[in-house]
Amino acid sequence: VLGFFVERQLPGELFAFALGMAAANLHLRLDAGTRLSARSASWLGLAGVALLCLAPALLARMDLQQILFGEAWRLLGMPVFLTACALVVLAAALGRNLTTRLLSVRALVGLGAVSYSLYLWHEPILRLTRAFGADWGVGPQIAVGVCAALLAAALSYRLAERPMLRRPILAAPGPATPVADEA
Repeated sequence: VLGFFVERQLPGELFAFALGMAAANLHLRLDAGTRLSARSASWLGLAGVALLCLAPALLARMDLQQILFGEAWRLLGMPVFLTACALVVLAAALGRNLTTRLLSVRALVGLGAVSYSLYLWHEPILRLTRAFGADWGVGPQIAVGVCAALLAAALSYRLAERPMLRRPILAAPGPATPVADEA
């Protein structure tokens, strides 16, 4: 249990944090100085999309056991996927370009809306799919797991996240003001 915790927390996810910090740093440096042209930002985004297309090819060569628990995904698939995501997000953050138009597609906007719920639900659902569908084969396990995770994410977003987001934010109390002594 400790090994799993360490693998899934900061020590195991250091590469993801480092990529995010590097992309944010580059974005701030570009904003402060030279702007990257829309064409260059589009190339960054296209490189990210190309890497995102490579990730499923890597996944297809592994069984669900390797994806969930194996080192091949952690050492090869995950870095490819994370690099791709960092490039796409950086390209989109750099302004109006091909990447921002691509990410404006309605289906991707919807996926973005439920992305946090999907993040929370995908791994437990994939593990349940693996446990209950052990004799299905990898393709059907992943297909059922992804569809179930998307359904759970959509329901979670609709029933939990959106209602919470609509609640008025309670103002934090301001600094304490001394009460004047009444004499």
